[in-house]
Amino acid sequence: MKMLKTLSVFGFVLAAMLFFGADAANAQGARLDWEGSIDDRANLVIRGGGRVRVQTVSGQRNGNGIADWSGNDDDGRRRRARVDKRDGRGSVRIIQQPNRNNNFTTIIRIEDLKGGADRYRIRVTWD
Repeated sequence: MKMLKTLSVFGFVLAAMLFFGADAANAQGARLDWEGSIDDRANLVIRGGGRVRVQTVSGQRNGNGIADWSGNDDDGRRRRARVDKRDGRGSVRIIQQPNRNNNFTTIIRIEDLKGGADRYRIRVTWD
C-alpha cells in the first residue's frame, strides 16, 4: 500500500514536470543573433516571421547582414526587447519597443561614428 502511494505521488510529480516543462519551453522568448557591417548610423528593423532589414540612416549603404533566429518567435508578437552588443566599436540601443501600434516591430539603432565601417555582432532577446 505504501509503495502504491509512493508510485502515485511520483507519477503525479512526473506528469506535472512534463506538463509544465512543455509550457516553459513554449514560453521561451525569441532570440536573434545578428552580424553585419555598419558605417555611421543604421537601424535594424525587426518584424515577426524572422524578418530583419537594415535601414541606412547616414553613411555608406549597409547590407542586411546575417540573422540567426532561435526560440519561440510567438508569431512576431514579441514583448519587451533587450539588446547586447557582442562586437563593434560604436553604440547599440533600442529606439522602438514592439507593440500592437507599431505592428510588433523592434528597431535597434547602431551608431558607428568613427571613419569607415566596422563589423557588429549583437544579440536581441524578447521576454
